[in-house]
Amino acid sequence: MKAIDAGLSRADTPHDVLEEGLYTLAWISFFGGARAELREPLERAISRLPGRVPESLSLLISCFGDPVHTSLPALRRLDDAIGGLDAAHPIEVIRIGMAGKYVGRLKTCRPALERLLAEGREGEHVTLTIHAMNLLSRHCYESGEWDELAHLSEEGLRLSRRHGYRLLTQTFLHRRALLAATQGDTDRTEELADEITRFAAPRRIEFLLTLVAEIRARAALGRGDYEAAFLHATSVSPAGVLPRFHAPALWLIPDLVEAAVLSDRHAEAEAHVMALLRTQVPLISSRLALVTHGAAAMAAADDRLTAQFDQALALPDADIWPFDLARIRLFYGERLRRAKATQAAREQLTAALATFTRLGATPWAERALSELRASGLAAVQTGAAPDTRLSPQQYLARGTPRRPARYGESGTR
Repeated sequence: MKAIDAGLSRADTPHDVLEEGLYTLAWISFFGGARAELREPLERAISRLPGRVPESLSLLISCFGDPVHTSLPALRRLDDAIGGLDAAHPIEVIRIGMAGKYVGRLKTCRPALERLLAEGREGEHVTLTIHAMNLLSRHCYESGEWDELAHLSEEGLRLSRRHGYRLLTQTFLHRRALLAATQGDTDRTEELADEITRFAAPRRIEFLLTLVAEIRARAALGRGDYEAAFLHATSVSPAGVLPRFHAPALWLIPDLVEAAVLSDRHAEAEAHVMALLRTQVPLISSRLALVTHGAAAMAAADDRLTAQFDQALALPDADIWPFDLARIRLFYGERLRRAKATQAAREQLTAALATFTRLGATPWAERALSELRASGLAAVQTGAAPDTRLSPQQYLARGTPRRPARYGESGTR
């Protein structure tokens, strides 16, 4: 702040120097969380900046800094900026990619990020290459490309450690931990979550601590500890509240609502859904529409059950987010089975099981299998061929699909 204040006080300070200082201040604010002592100096400095605020900085502040409350008016501008990434400087590719991280725009940023990644593997832009891996790995988790996620997080972790990027190292540890949590590797999950916490807690890096809460909430849901899952999720976002300047709360929507319902906190689940709808979260992106309407269906009363779940499942592009979609199908199937709609329950549970098994999300696959057994189904249709049937145990033991080519090679995405 001393440097920025001095630069703002002099008419001869180069504009690009001031901008670089503001970007640095913005990152400090974002990683520090919602603390006013970090955010308010950034806001004051930007208000004093002579001339127009750089577009990527403006988009970062709205779409990355506070997407729930400020991103809707900026989304058209963000989409325009993404449309121009072909001709953008590599630094701008990363800044616009970061702006799109919480608002479901990483998919459209992907071609530019992949080009940057390819250049980085040839020895250019090492720092930006690590950032590109960071962004792409998050998208790969959401899009169900978990083999690619494993490749990117391993490579990104290796590069971050080699070049001394300790902060970025933690984000790759998060990707590995989140994958381990979803796939049921409890020991590995706890080990990685503890490692991130030891780095982040003494430095008050609130952003990283919210990532740890996401890891622990996902792991608790997987092992059926709904009380713990609710406590971890609400440590980031209290039920019924979407805090300002706290974007990671958007990643915990399904965890919070599902844990609330399954721990008999129905009022809290309904309050959170109402907060999501009131702040127009479903309008931000197709994924946020899916998880919000899925959460509304999870919290719905019996007389609104079918309509709410069918609305969520019918959303455009729902299949782009396979893990989120399968979680909704699983919950729907569980509710249908308890309502004695056995055939409809089996359809949803079998679809969920197929996705969880393909992804390797073992805890969720086992939960779907348990529900199918409870429905009286002794064997499961795999979908490999119309006349092929396997037992639940055989279904889980089918093995892992052949690992695809290295990310970005041989035309793979």
